Amino acid sequence: MDKKESTIAVVDDTSANLDLLTEMIQGHGYRVQAFPRGGMALKAAALNPPDLIRLDTEGVVALVRYFAQTQEISHGF
Repeated sequence: MDKKESTIAVVDDTSANLDLLTEMIQGHGYRVQAFPRGGMALKAAALNPPDLIRLDTEGVVALVRYFAQTQEISHGF
């Protein structure tokens, strides 16, 4: 993955975590899209897919609930 061309989306509902992760990832030369909610990240990714998505637990749950193939799994969340 070419760092100058690569974008990493970071999803975390804790602003301190989001800020820290953004700073750390940018420090390694990657572009960062930061989102406090999984739903926001999904909408943005549909329009402009990042190369990698780093999710917190809430982000994983949002993705599981979003896709029809995995909605049954979400009943345990």
